[in-house]
Amino acid sequence: MADMKTTVPWMENDELFASELTKGHSWQLYVAMRLLKEGLVVQASRFEFRNTRDDIEGFTRTDVDLVIGRKHPIPAEVKSRSLEFTSPEDFPYRTFIVGTVGSWADTEIPPEIVIYVSQPTQAILALNVARTRDTWTVAPTEDRIRGITDQCYFCEKKHLRTFDQLVKWLKTQQTP
Repeated sequence: MADMKTTVPWMENDELFASELTKGHSWQLYVAMRLLKEGLVVQASRFEFRNTRDDIEGFTRTDVDLVIGRKHPIPAEVKSRSLEFTSPEDFPYRTFIVGTVGSWADTEIPPEIVIYVSQPTQAILALNVARTRDTWTVAPTEDRIRGITDQCYFCEKKHLRTFDQLVKWLKTQQTP
């Protein structure tokens, strides 16, 4: 009998979808707690699973992983990876995935920053969207976990910033 994870389309595989959603939300909370410890105001998205597959579009259009700050709320996307890295310099690839072209086109609330977490090291890196958007490239990418190929935006790792640099920048956005 074939493995369900490889034969059922990604959005129809409720078990895989719930597993990936749960893992992603736990890393969002990890980043939120790290930012809170630095004295920043952070709001994490509600953990909610769609009732039906018809509800997917409503979630993806308006979902924001984190909103950071009160004076100038900054929407942020959190992406955790099984890659080992501690800094932009040791990020294992020359480029990194910013997100799918479709998800960026469909969102009503685009993130101002994209935050990357290394699952093995728990290191946090960040990308300032406004400062880098014009450098992004597009290429097809295979997602081996979900079993899909999609067009994705890529950015060079030289644009990644450390957690300390992220915190410093976020704090400048919240002061007069």
